[in-house]
Amino acid sequence: MKKLLWVFVGAVSMLFLGAIALGFIYIQNNDKFYSGTMINSIDCTSKTVTQVETELLSAIEDKGVTITGREGLKVSFTAEELGVSYDFGNQLEEALSNSQAITNLFRSKDYQVDYELKTDDKVIKDQMKSVLDSQEIIDSQDAKIVFNKKTGKYKIKKEIYGNYFNVEAAAKLVKKALQEGEEEVDLESCYLDSPAVLSDDAELLQKVKDLNKYMITITLDFSDRKEKITSTMIQSWMQVGEDGSVTFDETAMRTYLQEISKTYDTYGKERKFTTHDGRKIKVSGGSYGWMIHNGDTIVKLEEAIKAGEDVTMEPAYSFRGYVRDKDDIGDTYIEISLKEQHVWVFIDGEVKVSTDCVSGNTSLGRGTPTGIYPINYLERDATLEGEGYSSPVSYWMPFNGNVGLHDASWRGSFGGEIYKYSGSHGCVNLPYSAAKKIFKTIEPGMPVVVYDK
Repeated sequence: MKKLLWVFVGAVSMLFLGAIALGFIYIQNNDKFYSGTMINSIDCTSKTVTQVETELLSAIEDKGVTITGREGLKVSFTAEELGVSYDFGNQLEEALSNSQAITNLFRSKDYQVDYELKTDDKVIKDQMKSVLDSQEIIDSQDAKIVFNKKTGKYKIKKEIYGNYFNVEAAAKLVKKALQEGEEEVDLESCYLDSPAVLSDDAELLQKVKDLNKYMITITLDFSDRKEKITSTMIQSWMQVGEDGSVTFDETAMRTYLQEISKTYDTYGKERKFTTHDGRKIKVSGGSYGWMIHNGDTIVKLEEAIKAGEDVTMEPAYSFRGYVRDKDDIGDTYIEISLKEQHVWVFIDGEVKVSTDCVSGNTSLGRGTPTGIYPINYLERDATLEGEGYSSPVSYWMPFNGNVGLHDASWRGSFGGEIYKYSGSHGCVNLPYSAAKKIFKTIEPGMPVVVYDK
């Protein structure tokens, strides 16, 4: 009996001591998870709720959000920067309480807890405003037609998308992305304006095509010289209406022609001339030479531009010379020296006729005018009439109104100083045979160079 009593007393003592030990353990660990407790695969043994929560939060992947938008906008934010927080509610406290239950003291415990993602609207909105403020704000612009001077062609300048967006709308998109676990937000739907006309607009493309038909090169032909009118110059003359219609700035075209006329017009200008004996002289006055007709040339230019083909053409002229080269006298001309009272006819640089003459009577103020003139026309058997005279001639070759070359059969001699006291009314009198030969050698338009040096 005594033995059994001692066994009973020992067992009771053990239980009592165990209870005391358990009580001590509970008192020491009542705010900590017991051994063998796992939450979301984290060992929580002897850890407080706060410690476990910290570990759980550090295990949550902070994906954040990348903001993309117009003008190459791309900005990334962490979830923390966007004011995101995570709430486990009472789940950790419940897990702690459950793990401390007497029935679970010596058992492994594995819990799974979820969290609620919370956002801060003000933080998100402030971050979106910072994105907006970091940009240089631009307005949307429609695609439009521009002229490229480098290529000499029209082209379409691409549209521009404005980058001002609605901050509140952007914040809502970001909040939604955070809540749904999306990592990228495109702000396109938040922008306040967009271009109305895009670069692939069919009407715009057709206008460019139509305008570029005018972009040609026109070469004005001045024989030994050429003047190019480029597409860039043509473009500067064009006035394009909203409907794509084209008119031309004729004032600008006229200004251009007036400018090149300074180089190419020779009508009535002083010229350097080499006489039959090699002397270099200057001859001014007269009605010979070239003069561009601005109005008619503008018409020709407009027609050429509208035709849409590169072209080489002459301008229109008010007056035309015999040779279009820079030296518009050339080597075919009639030379008259009043001082020497002599006439030479040059054809292709060779003297074909050389004869004495009698020019206008200088003592009566009827001297033959100097200068350069064209042969106006040739007439057989004409009657020359003037104040106090009527003279039939066989060969009439006028070059300055009623002044010209002709035969003078009534004269017995030519040359010398006859012109000083018995000269003509202004014409150049010739021996019959010389007049006949000259008449058959020359043609209308040939220059007549008259000088008295």
